[in-house]
Amino acid sequence: MADCISVNTDTDKAIEILGLIGGLLFTICNIPQIYKIIKTKSSSDLSYPSLFIYIIGIISITIYSIYFDLLSIYVPSLIECIFALLLIILKYIYDKKKINTPNSAQV
Repeated sequence: MADCISVNTDTDKAIEILGLIGGLLFTICNIPQIYKIIKTKSSSDLSYPSLFIYIIGIISITIYSIYFDLLSIYVPSLIECIFALLLIILKYIYDKKKINTPNSAQV
């Protein structure tokens, strides 16, 4: 029965490339958000609970994809995890600055 199964390696490579492209696009979706936070020095629109749920999801997918050796999933997931950690760090930094900066409206 195993002799009847043929694997089209060209198709497999094309699907793997498609997966890498899709993963890359999902990964770079965070770049505009990171840029906006740095430029405006504000992260008030982000919430810690959603960021932590996001990171837990990425870590779960990364572990799954590494276990099954799904290159097109775990490479972008690792990069996306770094971006998500950066979002949390930026939120912490700018929220802390906001608390320590006196509000000019109270003068």
